[in-house]
Amino acid sequence: MLLYQQHPRSLKKDIVDETSDIEYVLDGGSLLHRIPWRRSDTFAAIGQTYVEYVQRMYIKPRIVFDGFNYGPSTKDATLLRRSRGMIGLTIRFNPEIVYSARKEHFLANPNNKQAFVQYLGDGCQVLHAQGDADTFIVRNALSSAINKTSVVMGGNTDLLVLLLHHADLRSRPLLLKSRSKTKKAQANRHNVNENPSRATYLPCPPISSCHKWM
Repeated sequence: MLLYQQHPRSLKKDIVDETSDIEYVLDGGSLLHRIPWRRSDTFAAIGQTYVEYVQRMYIKPRIVFDGFNYGPSTKDATLLRRSRGMIGLTIRFNPEIVYSARKEHFLANPNNKQAFVQYLGDGCQVLHAQGDADTFIVRNALSSAINKTSVVMGGNTDLLVLLLHHADLRSRPLLLKSRSKTKKAQANRHNVNENPSRATYLPCPPISSCHKWM
């Protein structure tokens, strides 16, 4: 496994040609929480669910995850708040193990999360940020937007503010999209290039001040 070791069977050549000028950068943390886990599945089956989802929705994106081995992060307090103080037990990860706990408990443990992310990363372009992922996601998106339309997939408000602040309005189209958890709702979309006044005057959020931009 995993991502992109096999080509999406439903993907036709003309679709690839039409979207070859688009570069996707995915917020890996948002992706982890998007896919529901079934307790009767093995980790291999859960991983395959991610593979099929990504292959169906995107063409070879870059998937950015927070760095788990780089010490304290400026978002540690945020992550702790989102986990509601949960710290799941460390599980000796094996793809063939049947998952039996709650996903939130499993992912609340950094060791478990790192093991699963590494498993997902076999065969795909997974990038690990040194600390908080938001700045690294935006860096990759801005780099892509020099030559291609760049689409960031993530529901983080900090991503929008960072993109608006650092975007080069002379670049190719730069978009931020977030998908609703409900099937009926449409994806939210922000075209950064169409917001010149906000890009000029919006300050960077505090989280980015602790990271070197280049």
